Amino acid sequence: MTFLKQDGQPVNLEAVVRDCVGEALRLPPETFIEADENLAAYGFDSLSCMELVIMLEKRLSCRFPYEHLVVEDIDTVAKICRALATDAGAEGAET
Repeated sequence: MTFLKQDGQPVNLEAVVRDCVGEALRLPPETFIEADENLAAYGFDSLSCMELVIMLEKRLSCRFPYEHLVVEDIDTVAKICRALATDAGAEGAET
């Protein structure tokens, strides 16, 4: 899925989300998380959720849709991508 930042720059949304998830959870760089893998297995909780949202907003120059700020609603890379895709910056429907 391609995401257009506010400055018009296209980015690979899934790659950015995976990178930010790894940083928020302080995972080794070689850790690969499947799109539908539950992040709770890596310690994803409300605190790391907020860290992740802040990282994503900075990296993507966007506002995270706050209606999705429930850990259970964004507990996989795929769900996070879908939540961001509800915002005006996403193009395409594939994750």
